[in-house]
Amino acid sequence: MPRNDNRQLITKQLGSYRQTLPIALPNALAANSELVALQWTQATNLLLLTNIKTAIKQSNVAASAETLCDIRCFRATAFTVADSVGTAVTPQKKQSSMPASLVADFRFGAPLTVGTRTLDPQPFMGMSYELSTGVLTAVDYPTWSEQWNDPAMGAVMPLVLAQNEGIVVRSTTAHPATGAATLYVTLEWDEVTDLN
Repeated sequence: MPRNDNRQLITKQLGSYRQTLPIALPNALAANSELVALQWTQATNLLLLTNIKTAIKQSNVAASAETLCDIRCFRATAFTVADSVGTAVTPQKKQSSMPASLVADFRFGAPLTVGTRTLDPQPFMGMSYELSTGVLTAVDYPTWSEQWNDPAMGAVMPLVLAQNEGIVVRSTTAHPATGAATLYVTLEWDEVTDLN
C-alpha cells in the first residue's frame, strides 16, 4: 500500500521554505503579546504548513517571581492588514533554485503591533515553560514540537492556508518584572497551486 504523504496531495509545488526566528522576550512582557505573524494573501495558491517547532531558554538572571508561562500558535483568518514593527523576514528557500516565497508579510518581535485578522478560538499548538527564581547557570527549559509530516507519525494532513489567512504565535502569560528569555520558533512550509 503506497504511503499517503503530502506529495500525493500536491498538484504543483511552487517551492519549499524554512525559517528559524530567535525572539528575545523582555522583562515584564505583557500578556497576549504577539511574537510571530505570517500573512498569506494569494488568491489561487495555498500554503501548507508542514512543521512548526518552539524552544525556549531563560536568561542567566533569576526571575523576580516564579511564573508558569504559555506560548500558543493560532491560525488567523480575515487577515487583511499585516502586523507591523518588529523585524521583517524574507523566507529561506530549501533549495536555492526555487522561486522567492509568495508570503505577503512575515515578521517577529516582542511585541508586534497587531494588524487586522481573526484568530481561531483555540490554538493548534502550545508550549508551557517556567521562569525560575533559582540561581541559574546553564539551565535548559523544555522544548515542544509538532510536525504534520513527520514520517514516524505516518500520513498527517498539513495545516492549509488560503487567501487572507496566516499563522500567529502569541505569549498568553505576562512575564514578571525580571524574567527575560529567548524563544526560537521554526516554521517549514510548502507553497502549492492546488490540492487533489
